[in-house]
Amino acid sequence: MEKRTDVIIEPLNAYHAEHTWLLRNNPALWQYTECDTPLPATLQSEQQAYLFYAQQKNNRRYAVKFNGRCIGVVSLKQIGYGTAAIGYYILDDSMHGKGICTEAVRQLMRIGFEEFNLDLLYILVNSDNIPSFSVAQKLGFYSVGLSFTKSNVHRFEMTRTVWRNKKNELK
Repeated sequence: MEKRTDVIIEPLNAYHAEHTWLLRNNPALWQYTECDTPLPATLQSEQQAYLFYAQQKNNRRYAVKFNGRCIGVVSLKQIGYGTAAIGYYILDDSMHGKGICTEAVRQLMRIGFEEFNLDLLYILVNSDNIPSFSVAQKLGFYSVGLSFTKSNVHRFEMTRTVWRNKKNELK
């Protein structure tokens, strides 16, 4: 997988809300997961949510920027005891299927393993969300079965050791 230069992630902040709040109101985006900010979104509610997220210690959210515009969010959630869950969504549905989310998660994996020194990253994917399955599989996550806590949800994992062995393939 060749690294894309048109996709970057950076810590999510209130100024990203200018690009995301209208996109967030598309109900089709939330058919497989819960929205993590109040709906319907307003510019003010989105800014307040992003300011709140920036203060959290065990969750880190990053803006996904494509050609300089924020179009989504990737996150490390429930960071602790050497593990974290990865969350991701691309809010601009015209950008779906272009490999943008895969690239953003690839960058997030590097942050999780190298900067946070995590031992395990995992992704919970709704069984009906084929594009999300594809992201996890393209990046080399392996399925460990159904979630114990959520119905119809698969769990994918990647250890730091496996990532170290695969990271050159993911560049």
